[in-house]
Amino acid sequence: MFETEAEVFAYLDELRQRRAEAQRVEAEILDQIKSAVRQAGALRIGGEPINRSKLIEHSGLSRRTAYKILDALPSDQPEP
Repeated sequence: MFETEAEVFAYLDELRQRRAEAQRVEAEILDQIKSAVRQAGALRIGGEPINRSKLIEHSGLSRRTAYKILDALPSDQPEP
């Protein structure tokens, strides 16, 4: 596959750069998922919240991460 040391290092540099870009994209997507969970967790349909278990299942987040996000939402206060 490689004929010179320079080819090996160039290939490894390329892979490192591709991995770094993939990690940046992954972080952006994770931020978007967390934001969507936060927004959905605050959503009320007919006065009822979305089922948390289903929300967590569809988010792909760990239960711990999802509950940390959901539990940080302001609790419902009864309207006067």
